[in-house]
Amino acid sequence: MKLPDFLEFEPFNTIRQRMDAQSLGDFVFFDPRRNLTGLERSSLDREGLDIDDQDLRVGEDFTLIYKDSRVLMFCTDPQLLTDRYYHLADCERVAQLRQTDLSQSRWQLRTREPQTAAGQYQVCSGCLQRLHYQNYDGHRQRHRDYSDRVLEAFNLEEFFSQYPMYPVSMGHSAPVF
Repeated sequence: MKLPDFLEFEPFNTIRQRMDAQSLGDFVFFDPRRNLTGLERSSLDREGLDIDDQDLRVGEDFTLIYKDSRVLMFCTDPQLLTDRYYHLADCERVAQLRQTDLSQSRWQLRTREPQTAAGQYQVCSGCLQRLHYQNYDGHRQRHRDYSDRVLEAFNLEEFFSQYPMYPVSMGHSAPVF
């Protein structure tokens, strides 16, 4: 069956003229299993989302991805609050966490730096190492001063300008958990 050319289909053109629609617009497929909903986007920006092990992924660039957005991950479990770091990438600590059930401890996803009543979090140096963010290299002593400055001056907004938060293509990522 051959479909008609809808750009030349007179009934649609008549309707479009009545609506005073000048442009034809675009269609973007939306699947709430793969794309962030408005509520999820708001939650990531404010209070955060609890992790569902199956939904967190690692991109080809090693950043953490939830659905179609890069995210950061941090712990809210009072028993584990000695870990005051948030994670951006598949670092060694995140790899260790993959061996456990994340739902047993409280880990959340966000798109902003977490701040809780217990205090602020810092970016994980292992994540910067994994990403080689701004040539960060915490293992080499001769680069230590430079790497310390990168760590101290880390800015999440600047990070997301280098690694855009949204949209992230899910075609080349692998499940994490």
